[in-house]
Amino acid sequence: GENAVFTITGTPGDIVTYSGASTGTVAIEADGTVEVTVNGANSNATLNVTKVTNGNNCSVSLTRTATVTVNALPVAPTISTNTPVCSGEDAIFTITGTPGDIVTYSGASTGTVAIEAGGAVDVTVNGVSSDATLNLTEVTNGNNCSVSLTRTATITVNALPVAPTISSSSPICPGEDAIFTITGTPGDIVTYSGASTGTVAIEADGTVEVTVNGVSSDATLNVTKATNGNNCSVSLSKTATVTVNATPLAPMVSSSPVEYCVNETADPLTATGDNLLWYTSSTDETGDANAPTPNTAIVGTTSYYVTQIINGCESERTEIVVTVNALPEAPTISSSSPICSGEDTIFTINGTAGDAVTYDDGTSTGTVTIEADGTVDVTVNGVSSDVTLNLTEVTNGNNCSVSLTRTATVVVQDGTLTAIAQNITVQLNTSGQAVITPEMI
Repeated sequence: GENAVFTITGTPGDIVTYSGASTGTVAIEADGTVEVTVNGANSNATLNVTKVTNGNNCSVSLTRTATVTVNALPVAPTISTNTPVCSGEDAIFTITGTPGDIVTYSGASTGTVAIEAGGAVDVTVNGVSSDATLNLTEVTNGNNCSVSLTRTATITVNALPVAPTISSSSPICPGEDAIFTITGTPGDIVTYSGASTGTVAIEADGTVEVTVNGVSSDATLNVTKATNGNNCSVSLSKTATVTVNATPLAPMVSSSPVEYCVNETADPLTATGDNLLWYTSSTDETGDANAPTPNTAIVGTTSYYVTQIINGCESERTEIVVTVNALPEAPTISSSSPICSGEDTIFTINGTAGDAVTYDDGTSTGTVTIEADGTVDVTVNGVSSDVTLNLTEVTNGNNCSVSLTRTATVVVQDGTLTAIAQNITVQLNTSGQAVITPEMI
C-alpha cells in the first residue's frame, strides 16, 4: 500500500526511458538524479531502464533493473476478555494474532505488548472496581509494517454482595430451638458453619432463618461467605451466639400433703420461688400466676403443681397434695344408772375406735380415746348424788373435730337401811366381821 520509489542517477538533462511497474520517460535533474514513483504498491515492483538519450540526441540501449520488495501488512488481531468479573478481581484481556506482532493499546491500561509464540497474549488490569475497556490502536509486524486498529473489548465488573448481618433468639432454655436470623439482599446465598453447617438463600423479605433444634448448651453460628446472583462472593466472619440458660430448680413447698377438714376454710397454696406458675394437673400446658385455693367441700385428695421461672426458663413441677378429711361421727353415751350412793358411776361412750372424746361432769373435764372395740368407759368414783356427763367434742385421727351436746345422767338412789329388832343368829367370817343380808331379816 506504500509508494514504490525508484531513483535514477545519471547525467543532468539525459532522457531515460523505463518500463515495468511503470512505463515512460523522465529527464535527469540538475542534481544528477530523478525519481519514478509507483503509487500504492501491493506487491513487489520492478522498474526496467531501457534507454538513455543525451542532449545531442544520441541514445544507448540499457538493461538496468531495480525491484522494490513490498512486505505484507500485519493481520489485525482480535481481543477477548474474562468478562464479567467481580469487583476487586483482575480484568484479563486476551489479544490473539500473529506471533511476534507488536500491539499498541490504550484505555483501562496503556502500552504495547508482543503476541507470544502461541498466538496470544494477555493484558491484565489488576483489581478493577468498575467496568474496564481496552482499545487496540495499532499492530506492527516484524517487517515494521503497521496497521491502525479500532478493536475494543469491555469487561463488566459486577458488584460484590452486601455483607449480611446475623441475629439470634438468645437467650433460650435447654431443649428449645436456637433460631439465627440472617438479614441481607434477597436471593444472596449465605454459607455458614458452627452449630450447623450449610448454605441458605435469603428470602424475598430480606431475611432467612437457620434453626438448630433442641439445643442443650450455648450455640454459635458463623456466617463465612455471601454469594450474589452474579456469582460474586465475599468472605465473612459474622458470628452470633444463642445463650442457653440453665433450668431452675423446682420450687420448694413447706408441707405436702396439706390437710383440711371437710368444709374448713382453706388458704391459697404457697411455695418458695420466683415467678410461680400453678397447674391443676401434671400435663397442663398453661399455668396461672394466681395460687389456687383448695375446695374443701368434698372429702378426698387433690394434686396441684407449681413451677418457677428464672431467666425465662421454667422449672420442673413440684406436686402439692391437698387432702380433705371427713369429720368424725358423733359418739353416743350410756350409763350405769341408777346406782347407790357411794358406788362408782360408769358412763360408756360408743363411737369410732381411735377418736378422742372430750367431756365434763360439771366439776372437771377430760379426754378419752375410744378403744378398738368401739367403746370407752368414764368412771366417776364413789358418787353420793346424781352425776351428769356432757360430751363436748370428738376429734378423729385426722384432727378433725365436731362439737357435741350429748349428755347422760346417773341417778344415785338413797341407800338408807331401817333395822327391825329381832333375834338373828350370825356367824363371824374369817375376818371377824358379821355380815347381815336382807334375806336374814
